[in-house]
Parts: sequence; structure tokens; C-alpha cells
Amino acid sequence: MDDPKREAAFRWLLLALIALLAPASAVWAQEATTRGESAPAPAREGAAEPTPPTAAETLSSVPIEVQDAPKIVFDATEKNLGAMEEGVVADFRFVVGNAGAKPLTIQRVESSCGCVQVQIEKSDLAPGEQTRIVGAFNSQNRPGKNTRAIAVHSNDPVQRKANLLLRAQVLRLVEVAPASALFREVAQRAGAGVKLRIESRLEPPLEIKKIRVLNTRAVTASVVSRETVPLPENVAARSGEAPLTRIVLEVNVKKDEKLGPFSGQLVLETNSEKRPQIGIPVSGRITGDLVVEPNVLRFGVLSPGDSVTKTCTVRSLTGQAFRIENVEAGDLPIAWKLAPAGESGSQTLQLTLTVPERPRGVYRGYLEIEVDHPTQQNLRVVAVATARGS
Repeated sequence: MDDPKREAAFRWLLLALIALLAPASAVWAQEATTRGESAPAPAREGAAEPTPPTAAETLSSVPIEVQDAPKIVFDATEKNLGAMEEGVVADFRFVVGNAGAKPLTIQRVESSCGCVQVQIEKSDLAPGEQTRIVGAFNSQNRPGKNTRAIAVHSNDPVQRKANLLLRAQVLRLVEVAPASALFREVAQRAGAGVKLRIESRLEPPLEIKKIRVLNTRAVTASVVSRETVPLPENVAARSGEAPLTRIVLEVNVKKDEKLGPFSGQLVLETNSEKRPQIGIPVSGRITGDLVVEPNVLRFGVLSPGDSVTKTCTVRSLTGQAFRIENVEAGDLPIAWKLAPAGESGSQTLQLTLTVPERPRGVYRGYLEIEVDHPTQQNLRVVAVATARGS
């Protein structure tokens, strides 16, 4: 009697469990359907692994406008021109092709530097067709490591702008330090000089045959010394470098030249076929022995009755003693007096501008400084002020 009762109770319990699990199974199935998934089929013993999709099947998942389009490709996206001597012009080329299904149009090719000239041989490419981007790298004045970019613009929908890189190592065989002979202010009676160092690894060793000065008569130049420094044999054999030649060049500004700025160029004629000439800029200004600092006085914007004092210093470049005798202000409302004595060979002026009750607006003119000096008797300073109306 007890067995039938237990069997019936077990059946009712099983039915209750099925009733509870059925809604959850329906929800799981609905979510899988919404995601486009299906429950994995149970693996059969001995069944083969799933086959990966083919290229055609993979391509079919790509939007049709990308499949049926031009595609730009290159034989390489970077070219290394290696090491070269400065001044060498190195040619290069990139092969560009169309790996797409539609015609490719290369709209323009441009470089990031004027030292790289580049052009495309053919702009329109049919599917499967190739052409070349050809160009040249000019290494003049480009010492050291060079990395230059080349941009290729096309109608490839995936890669509208493709970047190519060009690399080179430029060896400077002749170096001048400093690169120019720059004289700021040179006293007319004192003159001045500067030394330049020229280092070269040219073979045969560099020699200066002749020096020419162009566009100015204010300077002279001459070779002071020259030496060749041989490399140790093991280093020379390993590197292949030529010995170092050092040349010291002295550039002088002549005395008693005309006052004012000058500029020109030194042309060094050498024994080298690779560098038959070396150009060195030269510039500066020849002044009298006396200079005024500053030579422009700005008093600012003032109201009637305002007074502002500015100072300027007259200095002898050679330390020559002198005396300021007078300052002529013309029609500028400026009074002057000497400041207490400073360092030897200089005097400081205190200049006071007082705006009258009826100002004229803008004041601008010259202050003429009269001095007692063997070679200079007059100096000039510019004075500027603006006055508000009364």
C-alpha cells in the first residue's frame, strides 16, 4: 500500500519540477533567437572540427561599397638611402599599385621638405596596374640623420592619405665653426678680429689655395694654422674615414673704415674637387669710438604738466676719455644734466621731458649730444612721446 503512495508522490514532484523549469527554458530560447544565435548542436563522437569561413565568405560580410573599390598598395612604405656625403643628390623610387576592383586615381604626391623632389609617373591605375613614384633627395645643408615624409593622396576609400618615409644619414665632410664671421659693433679706430675653425675629412687633406672677399672692403682674412690629425690605424681600417684636417682662419675688420653696417662673403678656394669653394658670411657694424645706449628714448603717453626722466649712457669702446659739453633738444621740451660719474670711459645723461599745459600731441625728434673727443664731436638720440589733450 505504501509503495503505490510513494510512487504517486514522486510523479507529482517530477511534474512540479517540469512546470517550474519550462518558463525559464522559453526565456532562454527567446533571448538566443533575438541575438541571432542558435543553441550549439551536441558534439558527436568522432565528428570533425568546424571549417573556418573562406575568403569569399569573409569578404561577403564587408559592405559592398568597400569591396568594389580601388585599393592602393606599395612595394614598401619606407626607403633608407643610407649614408652619403653632404651635397650628394640621391634618387629613389616607390612602386605603387592598385589591388582593388575599381580604377585608382592618385590625386597628388607631396613631400614634407623642399630637399625632396617627388612626382608620380601615372595618376590613373586600372585594377592590377602599377606605376612608380620617383624623386630625389638633396643632401646639401642637411647634415646628420634625415627622416622625410611623402604623402600620397588617392581615392582609396580606406586610405585617402598614405604616408611614405625616406631616411638618410648625411655626412658633413667640411664644417666651419662658427658658421659666419659676425661682428656686432666695431670701433672705427680699434678694429676687431675673430677666428674660425674649419674641420675637414676630405681626401686628399683640405688646403686653402686662395681667399676672396666679396661685397665689402671692411674685412681681411688669412690662414693662421693648418694641421692634419691622422686616425689610429685600427680605427682607419675599421671606419674607412679620412684623417682630420684642422684649419684656423682669422678674419679682421680694418681700422678707420667707413662708419655704418657692412656685409659680404668670404670665398675660400680649395684643392678639393668635392668642395672647390667654401662660402662664409661676414657682417657687422662700424661705429665711432663713442656709442649711445639706448639710442631711442620712449617717454610714453603723458598728460599736461607730467614730467618723465630717462637716462642714456655715452660709452667709449676704447676707453678714451671724453666730456659731454651740451645737448641740443631743438623744440622738444627736454632738459638735461649729467649723472654722477660712473665707470671710466662712459658718462650718463639724465633727460627730463615735461609736457606743457597746451601739448601738441606727438613729440618726436633728435637730441644732438655735443662731445669733446678726438674723432667724434656729435652723437644723436631719438626721443618719442605722446601727450594727451589738456
